[in-house]
Amino acid sequence: PVSVVTIHDFVWRVVPETMPVQRRLTERLLMARSIRSADRIICTSNAIAKELGTLYPPHGGKVNVIPMASTLQFADVTPPSDPPYALFVGVDPRKDLGSAMAGFGAFAQMPGAGGCELHVVGAVTRQEAPQSVRFLGNLSDQALAMQFAGCRCLLFPSRYEGFGLPIVEAFAAGKPAIVADTPVGREVAGAGALFVRLGDAVGIADGLASLMLDDTEWRVRAAAACARQKRFSWDRSARQTFSVLVGDVISQVPTSSAM
Repeated sequence: PVSVVTIHDFVWRVVPETMPVQRRLTERLLMARSIRSADRIICTSNAIAKELGTLYPPHGGKVNVIPMASTLQFADVTPPSDPPYALFVGVDPRKDLGSAMAGFGAFAQMPGAGGCELHVVGAVTRQEAPQSVRFLGNLSDQALAMQFAGCRCLLFPSRYEGFGLPIVEAFAAGKPAIVADTPVGREVAGAGALFVRLGDAVGIADGLASLMLDDTEWRVRAAAACARQKRFSWDRSARQTFSVLVGDVISQVPTSSAM
């Protein structure tokens, strides 16, 4: 039988402190076995494919890069009638809510920022925060689509990602993003985002000022986000995955020798 494995990230290696110990050890053990035994490997980004080639050099030639895409539906979504807000999505510690909160706090002190909010999606531990920070908990796909549709921008300072699906979800809603400057962030977001250094609260505050208060900058980044999101399609990714599967099946069918 043909064996195909999908590798989404190497969290266990890059930011192991953000994972429960048992899960970290399990992923480290099983992922290595899966990579070694697979006929083909699918990675969701070139950045992860490069990491795989570094960690497991003999197996880098088995990799196909097939990106993810948004499944959120925006056609019949009515944005919430809230004050202007930036949207933070995520629950893992590596998403760096702390830097997002610190950056938003600094931004909130800037002239013109009064009334702006930060909406936090995910079952995170609520922190002491001003009323302008709203913790929304886990949301349905429809409610999440509403939040993306209504936000001014996505705030995504994640320390490490295998792809960064919220970026593409924001782009599908026509919204730009503020993204941590990592290889996968650059690869996925392109010109649709402003990039900040890891953990840089001042950079986050400046990025929020650009996208929350400067309409010209927002329009430029939003247009780039809309153009960028056309690169990501589940239909296209499904066809690419099917091609990997079928190609390997055909390659393993024995040919009959001429009589």
